[in-house]
Amino acid sequence: MPPHRHRPDLRRADPGNDRPDCPDRGGCAGPQLCLYPRHATGFQSGYRNLDDNLRPCHRPDPLLLPRSRSGRLPTDLAATGRSVRNSTAFPNLLRANILANLPDETRTSFIDQCLVRSHSSPVEILTQGVPAAGLFLVAHGRVEVSHCDEDGNSSLIYIAGAGEVLGEVEALTDNPCAASCTTLPNTTLLFCPTAQIIERIGSVQFFRNILSTMYERLMRDNRLLIINQFYTLDQRLCIYLGQLSSPKRPDVEISQAQLAGMIGCSRQAINRKLAKLQDEGLIGLGKGKIRVLDREGLERMGDVVR
Repeated sequence: MPPHRHRPDLRRADPGNDRPDCPDRGGCAGPQLCLYPRHATGFQSGYRNLDDNLRPCHRPDPLLLPRSRSGRLPTDLAATGRSVRNSTAFPNLLRANILANLPDETRTSFIDQCLVRSHSSPVEILTQGVPAAGLFLVAHGRVEVSHCDEDGNSSLIYIAGAGEVLGEVEALTDNPCAASCTTLPNTTLLFCPTAQIIERIGSVQFFRNILSTMYERLMRDNRLLIINQFYTLDQRLCIYLGQLSSPKRPDVEISQAQLAGMIGCSRQAINRKLAKLQDEGLIGLGKGKIRVLDREGLERMGDVVR
């Protein structure tokens, strides 16, 4: 078997090793999360990428924190030197499906106990064939899910967005990851160690939410099988572009080769079809990016059945 193409360079994180470029190198005893990427030194235990993991620190970097549509930071986040809870920084996660129908106290407690990881550049957070140390909850941005076979052929399976969870099945079953997960630029995640997940499993509703997440994936995969088998290339392209984007996030950050792999056709065929959609004013093309301009028109062409 050839070496796995996505296996990262794993190094033991040293939580006590302060980086010289962090303004708080004198000591990080505060309850907030350090969002200076070069200072970050990993979680409290385990192998992690040294430059992208976060540990407790005094002040968050305002440039990496989520903002409102107006571009303003929430009051608590804009102030430096003040404790910021995860539930305050990422209130959208309180509505995540994995926390559905749980008491407000339980949801807030779960989110606040998670560890924040912020990535300005692509980083592999879960590696195919390697056990997961816990689950990841996407707070902001997107994560690519890909699979690599024994011959080294890699295929992009899905792109997860805010509120979606990754790695929970592998974390609970102690199985190696079925796929690799890589963040897109400017993505923020919450990490929940396996021990914390097991503590919550005692809640019947939380257990149901885990199973509901698996059920939704089964339904999505079943529908994609039907689409790939019975829909035309034009329809498949429009449907995938619709699924990979949203009204609030119209940009699909994906190469034409990756899109061709997902749909099951050649890159040349995708290039021609995208050019046609651009001429019709449905999309805009950029370097490594496709912007959906007319979502309703795209759905009509894809004949999407909701």
